[in-house]
Amino acid sequence: MVVVKKELSRVPISDGKGPYSNFMMIVKLSARDGTFSIELPEKIGKTLGKEFVTGKTLESVETAFSKSLKEYKKLLTKRKKVIWYEFKKVCNIRDEKGGCVLTRQEISFCEGTAVQLNYDIMYEHDVAGDKTLLWKNGNWTGKSIRDNPTYMDWTEDREQFFKDTKQFLEMLILRADKFFSSDKKTLLKMIDSKTRLLPEPKKETVKSS
Repeated sequence: MVVVKKELSRVPISDGKGPYSNFMMIVKLSARDGTFSIELPEKIGKTLGKEFVTGKTLESVETAFSKSLKEYKKLLTKRKKVIWYEFKKVCNIRDEKGGCVLTRQEISFCEGTAVQLNYDIMYEHDVAGDKTLLWKNGNWTGKSIRDNPTYMDWTEDREQFFKDTKQFLEMLILRADKFFSSDKKTLLKMIDSKTRLLPEPKKETVKSS
């Protein structure tokens, strides 16, 4: 066998960051019968039940290689709609006796009390157990499965829940912005008259762990 061509190829085997990884495609020519051959990636070869593809010409063997990749991808690809979400907080919550209820510092360069909610509609792309999160158009979202992203199967009600939660937080931001953007005289008047941004929290629900 004589190596006649080497070329880096993208094959549908996840590298943990996306649905594809690099594979060195090596085309060999048999000195005995003049047949060209390319060895398939091990995972693809085992699934399709063949180690090599062959052809009488360089073009035909490369076409056979490409068709094998497409066949493998079609055979094993599963795709489902999911909701990716991320909730972070900065807080130091204490009960009436000073006991710690919850302390977190999950948002970089942030002090005080804060919450951060992100969510998006994505698609779990599963090729023979190798999972990646993709956008609807098939592009990688940048969320690596190795980083254990939090996501759930999509339903209309679940998406509505996140929409409602986001809307609630946005309403709170707008109310707080209007409140604290007031001139000092108005702000003091509202504070002294016990104007509240939100209903008074129920104290019995705040318990130390």
